[in-house]
Amino acid sequence: MKKIGILTFQRAINYGAALQMYALQKKIRDLGANAEIIDFICPYIFDGYKPFHLRNIIHPRVLMGDILNFSIRKSRNKHFHNFIRDNMHFSQPVDAESLSTLSDAYDVYITGSDQVWNPLITGAESAYFLDFVKDKNKRRSYAASFGVSEWPSSTLPVAKLLESMSSISVREEAGKKLIQSLTSRTASVTVDVDPVFLLEKNSWLSMIRKDRTKKPYLFIYLVGGGNPDDMYRTASKLAQEQHLDIINLRYNRSLRHKEYEIGNVVYDAGPDDFVSFIANASCVVTNSFHATAFSIIFHKDMYVSMPDKIGSRISNLFSITGIEGRVIGKPFKEIDWEKADQKIMEARQVSVSHLKKIIGE
Repeated sequence: MKKIGILTFQRAINYGAALQMYALQKKIRDLGANAEIIDFICPYIFDGYKPFHLRNIIHPRVLMGDILNFSIRKSRNKHFHNFIRDNMHFSQPVDAESLSTLSDAYDVYITGSDQVWNPLITGAESAYFLDFVKDKNKRRSYAASFGVSEWPSSTLPVAKLLESMSSISVREEAGKKLIQSLTSRTASVTVDVDPVFLLEKNSWLSMIRKDRTKKPYLFIYLVGGGNPDDMYRTASKLAQEQHLDIINLRYNRSLRHKEYEIGNVVYDAGPDDFVSFIANASCVVTNSFHATAFSIIFHKDMYVSMPDKIGSRISNLFSITGIEGRVIGKPFKEIDWEKADQKIMEARQVSVSHLKKIIGE
């Protein structure tokens, strides 16, 4: 049995990051390989998820936010850690200095999915290009994402790092174009679906918790960017028109925008709660790529805003599925779920075929 090492954002307190990691590892294991998450401690990433930051002492407003949200961050972190403990298979923890001890530990190394090649998130950490792996033939990616349209010239020699990869799979067409602009690679770069689509709906249903709410509800979840005022107005209007309760998943309490804390506000949900909230909802209002993805998987009536930074990812997802008319502020259209499911199945088949080649099956 081949042993596969996956390098991703393995301890990020982020719903999409945790669920794409779960899906990729599970799919590789379903294909008959022994997949393990490389538990790489990247300080640039890890510092951002601490419940409290001493450096914020000199910023009174930020410090007040840390104090106000300390308990809910600590509780949410615990739920994420429990999800990882119960569902994931990790290597021993390694840092930048000890990462080389794993350079021959696996038959194949995969970096991805998620924005593992976004220098603004990783601090331009070269490990996410697998430069610690001695055998270049073992360096591969699956649905990796840059999250930027141009690579900053003052950071890593990214062209050389990309050229050293034996197989490259990215998540967006924009990523393929960026690689082609930086290197001589052309047809060797594939574009594949986010790992959450590698699993069929029935696989996700096993994660769903029983709906304990007394009434049908609308689920609203926002990430940074976009126009939150429009989204909360849309959610309130829909809930009133359709006689729905509201479950409002937020990361933090707000010092300034109490008007955003509508409905039943949840701050400390884990990844399995996130999936369950969407699966059990009557409809979803979001600007999140992964909330949109799971709305599609579970056939939910969705109302989507397009944030500047990730709107292209959602547009690409709608293009793959053939879904139109679900953007807030534009005319709405009913979703042809039979057509969408067919397109997802076709895209999944192509990506699973690519994944089999990546792991050497």
